[in-house]
Amino acid sequence: MRIKRRLLGALVYGLTTLALWNWFDALDGMDTGDHAWFLKHHPFPRLAVYGTIGFAIATLISFVAPRVAIWTAAAACLLSWPYWILEAPVVPWGRMSSLPQAVINAPSLPAILVFAFATVYTLFGLKPRSQLSAN
Repeated sequence: MRIKRRLLGALVYGLTTLALWNWFDALDGMDTGDHAWFLKHHPFPRLAVYGTIGFAIATLISFVAPRVAIWTAAAACLLSWPYWILEAPVVPWGRMSSLPQAVINAPSLPAILVFAFATVYTLFGLKPRSQLSAN
């Protein structure tokens, strides 16, 4: 059971790292006027990139110390949420008829969904140990 939990943590945090890093790499390549200024002069994107690095560290730590990985991921979530709260309203939520169309209309959607899932996974992982062993 412990090995499954460690692998699941590594998988969740690894996929989150890849999704977020892919988004920031694509965003850096867009270099549109207002977005480029926002990326260079606002602290939220930098904090979100630091949060992405935190998820990468949590991926590696989850094999050795899963509780430490959960706390590292919690810190990564806290660093990343301010940026994603600003990014979520940009997604055209009403114009999504299918998943491929949604990704075309909102390239940040996969990153937002994976990040939200990782946040929920981390919050459930923060339960006290007595509650974890009871389940």
